[in-house]
Amino acid sequence: MGDILDEVDETFYMILSNPVGAIISDGTGVGTILDNDGPPNMTIVPSIDLFEGNSGAVNATFTLTLSRASGKTVSVHLRRQMVQPMVVIRSVKVSTT
Repeated sequence: MGDILDEVDETFYMILSNPVGAIISDGTGVGTILDNDGPPNMTIVPSIDLFEGNSGAVNATFTLTLSRASGKTVSVHLRRQMVQPMVVIRSVKVSTT
């Protein structure tokens, strides 16, 4: 309670034993803590400028950031969109820190 970490719901079990002044008719219960925190926001640096070379490839680095940590796996799908027909994108590499 009171955290802002987006995480999976948590299930726990309660088992009653050794009653005093009562009889346990059903001593097993299940509870679930529902996460009420939304996922963090992801942003990308909006644009970069590259200078073409005379040969070979030119690397472009984009920075993705999360607004806060997440207790879940965070993933993103990358899609290439050609702005100029002469640009060829050969591969996309992803690194995390």
